[in-house]
Amino acid sequence: TIPKRQMADQVLDQMDLERERGITIKAAAVRMTYTPPRPAEPREEGTGKKKEGAAPLPPSSFLLPGEERGSGAAYELNLIDTPGHVDFTYEVSRALAAAEGALLVVDAAQGIEAQTLANVYMALEQDPSAGSGRGLTIIPVVNKIDLPAAEPERVAQELVEVIGFARDDVLFVSAKDGTGVPELLEAIVRRVPPPAGDPAAPLRALIFDSKYDPYKGVIAYLRVVDGGLSTGRRLLRLMSNQRELDPLEVGVFRPAFAPTERLTTGEVGYVATGLKTVRDCRVGDTITYDDTPASEALPGYRPAKPMVFAGLYPANADEFALLRDAIDKLRLNDAALSYEPESS
Repeated sequence: TIPKRQMADQVLDQMDLERERGITIKAAAVRMTYTPPRPAEPREEGTGKKKEGAAPLPPSSFLLPGEERGSGAAYELNLIDTPGHVDFTYEVSRALAAAEGALLVVDAAQGIEAQTLANVYMALEQDPSAGSGRGLTIIPVVNKIDLPAAEPERVAQELVEVIGFARDDVLFVSAKDGTGVPELLEAIVRRVPPPAGDPAAPLRALIFDSKYDPYKGVIAYLRVVDGGLSTGRRLLRLMSNQRELDPLEVGVFRPAFAPTERLTTGEVGYVATGLKTVRDCRVGDTITYDDTPASEALPGYRPAKPMVFAGLYPANADEFALLRDAIDKLRLNDAALSYEPESS
């Protein structure tokens, strides 16, 4: 997925604050190509031992050119790293709507936290008709088992007793040293179903995030639910406000933007819309073609609701214009941010 020379800690965290505090603030996506061992021998999760009498890995839904269905086929996996804080609940819900499965990652030292439960229940209640076309498959993962204070067995038992997972479904992983990662990748292929959708239907793509680029305008992160999205000079339409888009580029995440000619049903990628503000391209909206539109939008869209309210002022009154300009720039990347000047 990433060349060795580009490998770094927290590779999906682009903001300095994310790297400093070890948290996710802005969602990030990446496409990975996974090829199971050849031949693909079923193994016991957690131990890596060959599992006698187990079924072989399922055929791949997304096969690379030259690959054959069956043992050792390559799989295209799309990972969306979402924030977990309550302030980003709506963004998390749209990311869940864009997926078939979710990895519930719990710290082996800290255990289950309040927001862990909130996000689990959100995933369990995910509307099967929103995006993926089926309920979410949740894979519980106990991470950071390499820490001196780690208590993986205690945390695994918490997952069983509090949420109701089967003990055998819990995986133990150390993202730092790679322990358990091969078993995790195999579990994703085994447990998570392939994408649903109708390739012959009119285009419907779910926007699960967006960001502003000074050269390409608003870049919409999307999941193609039905139909396909190509680089041809066809106008697109936002179904919430009927806004027309003249796309500049279509591509996938590697994790940097990688242009491609087409996104097909079930794929995750991006489209450079050319819009000047993210407020015109909201999370949860549906993109379709302007000349052959879909009959109805994907369910679940609603305007973003602010969760935090604050009053801001500069220490030096002469810097008010600078503060206003800074907030305007921040609003380019956050459609939920709104402000009103006050005077007294």
